[in-house]
Amino acid sequence: FIVHGLGQDNITIHTIKPAKAICNGYLCDRQRDPRAAGSESNACGCYETGRYQASNVVLKARIVLRHAAFARNDIEGSTCITFMSWRLSNLLFKAPIPSTVTIKAMESREREIREAFRQIDTFVKDHGGWSAVGWFKSGSKRDASSAVDGGNMAAEDTVVSEDRVYHICSLYPTNTN
Repeated sequence: FIVHGLGQDNITIHTIKPAKAICNGYLCDRQRDPRAAGSESNACGCYETGRYQASNVVLKARIVLRHAAFARNDIEGSTCITFMSWRLSNLLFKAPIPSTVTIKAMESREREIREAFRQIDTFVKDHGGWSAVGWFKSGSKRDASSAVDGGNMAAEDTVVSEDRVYHICSLYPTNTN
């Protein structure tokens, strides 16, 4: 999905805070959270990491999107997504965060970071809004009511769920002028 011009009524960015990502690759957007990946190991798909002296500390936020793209069955659509991104983090800083900056150092400035991001968010919403690019996956469920052969289910007993899990790949200002 691609949704442009998300403004006051369409997007709410909550609890922005520093987080440690898995990768510090030069071209990586640092969207992989070590806790979500299950370990502190390098589970990123980047070809090369650690060579460039950029930090793996990024900003992480809870984002609520409300848009017709997320609607199902004539119900107003909204979805809540946890999102972390180097590109989004760089909206706050004049230069990339150096590798010497620790998560503790960023956490000590969390109040100032939230206030600065709130000002950026207000400015972006007043000047064209946010654009969100992402993807979703419909889940599948086994239909328990059609069990045969002592409880074994055939592959055709799998049905597509109406629940969708949304993932944001990029969040950026719509108007980049």
